Amino acid sequence: MKHYPDTNFSAFSFVIKQIITKKLIIDGGRCRGFKILFSPVKIGNMVVPNRFVVPPMGTNLANADGTVSEEAIDYWKARAEGGWGLLIVEVTAIDPLGKAIPYQPGLWDDSFIPGFKKLVDAVHRYGAKIAVQLHHAGRQTSSQIIGKQPVAPSPIPCLVSKEMPRELSTSEVYELVEKFGDAAIRAREAGFDAVEVHGAHGYLIAQFMSPHSNKRVDEFGGSFHNRIRFPVEVMRDIRRKVGGSYPIIFRISANEKVTGGRTVDESRAAARVIESAGADALHVSIGVYGSMQYIVPPADIPPGFILSDAEEIKKAVSVPIIGVGRINDPVLAMDAILSGKADLLAWGRQSLADPDTPNKISAGLIEEISPCIACNQGCIGYIFNPEKMKATCLVNQFCGREGKMKIKPYYILKSDTTFKSLCMLSLTLFACSNTSLACVTTILVLFAMSIVSFAPSTAALATSLIACIIS
Repeated sequence: MKHYPDTNFSAFSFVIKQIITKKLIIDGGRCRGFKILFSPVKIGNMVVPNRFVVPPMGTNLANADGTVSEEAIDYWKARAEGGWGLLIVEVTAIDPLGKAIPYQPGLWDDSFIPGFKKLVDAVHRYGAKIAVQLHHAGRQTSSQIIGKQPVAPSPIPCLVSKEMPRELSTSEVYELVEKFGDAAIRAREAGFDAVEVHGAHGYLIAQFMSPHSNKRVDEFGGSFHNRIRFPVEVMRDIRRKVGGSYPIIFRISANEKVTGGRTVDESRAAARVIESAGADALHVSIGVYGSMQYIVPPADIPPGFILSDAEEIKKAVSVPIIGVGRINDPVLAMDAILSGKADLLAWGRQSLADPDTPNKISAGLIEEISPCIACNQGCIGYIFNPEKMKATCLVNQFCGREGKMKIKPYYILKSDTTFKSLCMLSLTLFACSNTSLACVTTILVLFAMSIVSFAPSTAALATSLIACIIS
C-alpha cells in the first residue's frame, strides 16, 4: 500500500489553537478568519491582489489552429470574476511540434497576439493578474497530435505514449531556447503580467533536467550542471528579451516519482540555480506522465500532499513559492501560508468545480462552496477521451461552457402590469365559477411569483388570489 503524508493534522491543530485564542471567528458554522488569503503578494514587480491561483490546466478549449477561442475567454473571465488573484493560462506551445493536446493554445508566431490580448483585457477588467505558461511537450506527445515524430533530449519513449522520440541535435536545442524567449516577447506584447516556464510534469525542459530521460553526451547531458543547462539558457534568453523587471515564474516537479527520476534533494539544488538564472517565483508540483496519479491525484490522496515538497523548495530560495496539490479547503490553504510552506496556493481542479471559491470564502460562505471531489471524470477524463476532448467538471457542468450555459430567470411575464392582469383574470374566472380556466391562470401566477420580484401592491393582489383559491 502506498503511503502518502497526511498534511491534515497540522491544519487541524492550527485551527483548534486559533479557536482557543479567539483569532478565528466561527459564526453560524461559517469560518471568517482568512485575511491572510486575501493579502497581496509580489512576484517580481507584479502585485498579486490575493493568494488564490488558478494553475495552468489543459482544457482543449483553444481553436484547432491554436488561437484563443471565445470558449477560452469565457472560461478565464469566469474565474477572474470569481475572485482569483493570479490566473495562469495553460500549456501554450512555443513550437507547433511541442503540442501535448490537440486544441492547445500557441505563441509560436505573432498571429496569436490579438486573441491573447482580448483574453488578457477580459481578465484585467476584474482586477486579476494573468500569466501564460510557455510549454514544449518533448516526448510526452504523439505523432497523431503533432503530425511528426516527437523530439526529446534522448531517444527514450515516454512511459505513457510509448512512441520513440527523435533525439534533438545540439543546434536544435539552442533553437528551442530562442523560441521560448520569442514566445515570452509575444506574451508581453499581448499584455500578460508574467510568463511561466513549464519545467514540470515530464515535459521537454523537465526531460533535460532529469537523469530518467536525459542520456545525452554533449553539453546538455550527463552531470547535474549540464542537465540544468537547458532551463538556465531558456530563463536567461527570456530575461534578456523581456527585460529585468518582467516577472518570470518557473514550474518544477520537486519529485518525479519514477525510477531514476529527480528527487526533492536534487530539485532543491535546481531551484537555487533557476532562481539565480532569473526566476521571480517557483511553482512547485510533482510527477511526470509515468506517475500521473501524482499530477492529477485521485480522491485517495489527501489534500495538500505536495506542500511538504513545496516547503523544502522554499527553504532553498528567497522568491515566492506557489504550492499545489488537491488544495480545496481555506483552512488548509491558510495553514500552508502561515506555517511557511508556500506563499500562494494553486487550487487547480477546485477552480473548475467552483470558480467563485475566493468570493465565497471572502463572504464567509464556506458551506456554499461546491467542492472538487477528485473524481477526475470531467477534467482529465474528458481531455484524454477522443469522444469528449474538452475539459469540464462533474460537479460543475458550466465549466468550459460558461458562455453557453447560464442560470437566469426565464421571464414569461415582462412587467407588473401583465402580472396584475393575470391575477384579475383568475379572480374573475373564479367569481364566474369557471374553475378550469381559473386554475390555469393561477398556475401561471404562482410560477411568475417563483421567479420574479414584484412591487408590494402586486404581491398583495397575488395574495388575495391565493386566499380565494384556499377558500
